[in-house]
Amino acid sequence: MSIWDRLPAEAPLIFQLVTLKRLLVALLVATASTTGSVQLVHASPSSNHFYVRDDPGGHVALYAIKVNQLIRSNRQVRFVGRCESACTLYLSVPESRACIVENAVFGFHLPYGGDRKANEAAAHMMLSAYPDWVRAWIADQGGLTQRIKSMGYDYARQFLPDCQA
Repeated sequence: MSIWDRLPAEAPLIFQLVTLKRLLVALLVATASTTGSVQLVHASPSSNHFYVRDDPGGHVALYAIKVNQLIRSNRQVRFVGRCESACTLYLSVPESRACIVENAVFGFHLPYGGDRKANEAAAHMMLSAYPDWVRAWIADQGGLTQRIKSMGYDYARQFLPDCQA
């Protein structure tokens, strides 16, 4: 039985999100205790840049932790390739600390892999994390669905600067 099965059917979404937050904290503690720390996998230790390059995404909770660490690190995020699924949470980094190159593409879809309530909570959390311009683009595309919807460089560059060499 998952934690989502224990929630009353009429539980407000905010209660579900608080439960998701507790789950994220537990995941962070468990990961840190087994590995010593949660590592940013694309970070270059010799630079102040974090490269998002051909990332297919993965578990929303793990990406939420990575993004939180990245925001606290004050690193510049460089989108240099495909970024799909949970990877798109990197778009929640302040726009003043992000840039893109011409081949950057962002792929969005509904979260899956959990039960219905967990997937809905993950989708709500992701949408609330995105900047307004990303939410507007998703709405213009008909919202999140099971099919990946790709946002190209031409749209994203209206909001994110080109990366300087």
